[in-house]
Amino acid sequence: MDTAGSFRPSTVLLWRKMQRHAEAQRILGMFPEARVEIVDRQRLVSPPEHNGRMGEMLDSLALDHVTLLTERLVPFFSHLPHGCLMLLTKSSNVDGLLRCIPNSRVVVSWSLNTQRMIETYEIGTASLEERIHAAKRCQEHGYRLRLRIDPGILYDGWQSDYADLIRRSLGVLHPENVTLGMLRLLPRHFGLAGQAYGSRAGHLRAAGLSEKASDGKLRYPSPRRLEFYRFLIDVVRSFNEPMSLSLCRETQDVWSELNHFCDPRHCNCLEWWRSGCRFPPGEPGLSASILFNALKAVLAGEASLRERFEPLLELLLALQQGGDIVLEEVELALEVYPTAEDQRREHHQLQQDRQVDPAVEPPVDCVLSCHGCLL
Repeated sequence: MDTAGSFRPSTVLLWRKMQRHAEAQRILGMFPEARVEIVDRQRLVSPPEHNGRMGEMLDSLALDHVTLLTERLVPFFSHLPHGCLMLLTKSSNVDGLLRCIPNSRVVVSWSLNTQRMIETYEIGTASLEERIHAAKRCQEHGYRLRLRIDPGILYDGWQSDYADLIRRSLGVLHPENVTLGMLRLLPRHFGLAGQAYGSRAGHLRAAGLSEKASDGKLRYPSPRRLEFYRFLIDVVRSFNEPMSLSLCRETQDVWSELNHFCDPRHCNCLEWWRSGCRFPPGEPGLSASILFNALKAVLAGEASLRERFEPLLELLLALQQGGDIVLEEVELALEVYPTAEDQRREHHQLQQDRQVDPAVEPPVDCVLSCHGCLL
């Protein structure tokens, strides 16, 4: 059961400079019984980047009804052509998101696990059914959606439970990507697990985690991890053959074995475009300017790729100057083609059906397509 709504802190740390701020007073007013501790300094943080990833250390939505952050961040990121807000959560606390107008710069990603593991190790979070229902509400509202099945934990009957998880989620959700990961712990985490879970932590100690990678974390042996991933990949493919799949924080030997099934460029926490990434419903159209800026955003920090995309950028710039493209349904895709022959065939089709200037050469690896428009 999601217990976020019953959150009652015993102590609130308040930065002295914010002591009289109206927002600080609003939040303090929600918890009149909490002790307020004034702090003079905040920890030094690095300069902000355009991309915001929330949910790795703390759940991005669990306290959103208190902070109201999403109601500020979602519209803020809609004006950042090179920015992306990634919200990772185990919560069903989505009322704030549903009060916002979604935009293509915001991705909501649900961390899923079997109900047995949720009840054992994710105490106080939303149930599997609550998470799927919350994700469905956000999907229907127009948000970009991703799923992360992580950490995978092996136990008697794990195959049937994880298969059931995939059937229940993919039966109603249409994520742009599914990322898979497995349990990985630093040696000192066992002590923390004992404090948090008591006797239930014994299963983690007996899990047979042994392999250390460069990050120093213990993992299941590679054959066990490969067994887990291959099983889940087969179940996902049985529901959605072209589903984009990736792995979370895996070692090179496992990536090498699964590189035909999973794409490291489509990891949950990275910003990228693919077929099926939908813009919010109700938007009357999509300007070529947005297409142009979207491609530039995809290439941000990838200077080595810019030369090969220059022809497409030139085409989009020409469209940008020519006006808007109005569609009933807009899909922006960065579609990767494995061979040059596929690229030539696609470009030839574009020339015939969409009257693209034949002088414009196709990019080496991929094309940006807006399905249904003259592009």
